[in-house]
Amino acid sequence: MDNKFIVFEGPDNIGKTTLCNKVSEILTQKNKTCEVHSFPGNQKGTLGKFVHNFHHNHQKYGVTNIPNISLQLFHVAAHFDTIEKNIKPAIANNEYLLLDRYWWSTYVYGKVNNIKQSLLDKLLEIEKLAWKELLPDTIVLLTNDSPFEGAASEEWLQLRKEYLKIAENSTTPEVIQFSNVGDIEDNAQKLIKLF
Repeated sequence: MDNKFIVFEGPDNIGKTTLCNKVSEILTQKNKTCEVHSFPGNQKGTLGKFVHNFHHNHQKYGVTNIPNISLQLFHVAAHFDTIEKNIKPAIANNEYLLLDRYWWSTYVYGKVNNIKQSLLDKLLEIEKLAWKELLPDTIVLLTNDSPFEGAASEEWLQLRKEYLKIAENSTTPEVIQFSNVGDIEDNAQKLIKLF
């Protein structure tokens, strides 16, 4: 189980971050070196933190309207930044790297937000260059039927559907479809056995 690179994917509010952190906690208790990162990233002083803040409150920066393709470009820039500064060193220095989101999110959110397919394809072509030598060992796709908080909106259901499609068409890396319902500790323990 050395140098495992595990990605957690799925729509917002499905429990990726919570499950990812719980898996990390258990691995650390088992004396495994483990690092957790997320996209676009929320660490102080990073491009990811700026993109996160901008995405959720662009009016604060005097931007009243931003096209979806522009927002996705910001996210891809943050992904490149995190890959270079955090992901590459983490893979080299830890037994486990747990990542909250992957390029799948760029595709799925772009698709659901009606970004023109030709533009989305080019955007992914650029992002995949950053991932060229960094193929995860496993992608854990969370498949809950509804978000943890609130009812499943039409957009949330569309996101879930697109994630399931991309998982079905993935030949590599290994994809584990996992329902993150119930006790988080039990779920994390079950998941670790699947790595």
